[in-house]
Amino acid sequence: MEDGKKIWRISLLIMLVVFGYLLFFVKKPSLNNPEWGVTFSPMQANDLGLSWPEVLTGVLDDLGVRHFRLTAPWNSIEPNAGQFDFAALDWQMDEVAKRGGRVILAIGEKTPRWPECHFTEWMWKLGTTDRQAKILAMLKVVVDRYKDHPALDRWQVENERMLPFGICPRASFGFLRQELKEVRQLDPKHEVMTSDSGELSSWLRSAAISDVLPISMYRTVWNKYLGYFVWPLTPTIYFYHANLLSFLVPKVIVSELQAEPWSDRALTQTSLEIQAKSMNPEIFQKNIIFARETGFSEIYLWGAEWWYWMKEKNNQPDYWQEAKKLFQL
Repeated sequence: MEDGKKIWRISLLIMLVVFGYLLFFVKKPSLNNPEWGVTFSPMQANDLGLSWPEVLTGVLDDLGVRHFRLTAPWNSIEPNAGQFDFAALDWQMDEVAKRGGRVILAIGEKTPRWPECHFTEWMWKLGTTDRQAKILAMLKVVVDRYKDHPALDRWQVENERMLPFGICPRASFGFLRQELKEVRQLDPKHEVMTSDSGELSSWLRSAAISDVLPISMYRTVWNKYLGYFVWPLTPTIYFYHANLLSFLVPKVIVSELQAEPWSDRALTQTSLEIQAKSMNPEIFQKNIIFARETGFSEIYLWGAEWWYWMKEKNNQPDYWQEAKKLFQL
């Protein structure tokens, strides 16, 4: 009993110390306008029945976006073992470079967009040891190809790899750390990072191995138990969370700010009425304001392909026009 009281008192003391540190020694978040960017996925554009080069050109030239997070899905760049195809990724990188843009390039076995781990049949047949060897070999090929590309800004190795979300093999933090070490050795000139969930993680492990920490920021989500709900978090909580980890990583950025609906199925199979429960013009604007109030200096929006789809296929250009205002400030 006494031991239990002692632990409780120590825990309370730690909480008070942390609260005091946040209250008195950490400045409030700044509302300076951050660098805004987008995550872009050809696969998502294709799934929406769009021409992905057309969408990317619109994002570049009509919206005026200059900061991108692009992806190198494993099944796209290495459809057959040892046979690489970089035509689509080369085109994206080159088009961004032509406009003086910068790219965070997400690489690894788990990259943005469902099902997260983008595998072809031959990849699923590999045992753990063989799969990891193939991943390291793939990383080497990708890094060697793009490390001197004028658009490259940073490497993102894996996407929320330790979060049990998506259709993926079991995660290994030891192997994730090995992947980042490998990329750093191959390209010591660019920062290397791995992303984490803004709401479902402590960020500790990702912060410990990243030069910059990218997190996701989702506000209105759905699960089978609660239905649609809004995360009960404030911008200041994200800001304080980042400050508490500043001894591990000097900078936190938002790699995915929710700017499209959350659905348990493809958006083309979700009615616009249901989509509006988690994303409508009011929610879109609120999410932008929320993200700014965190004080983070870089924020990448999630949903550019959907904005284009809403504009072109559903005669609803509101999101596209709101985004244009943001990127042309």
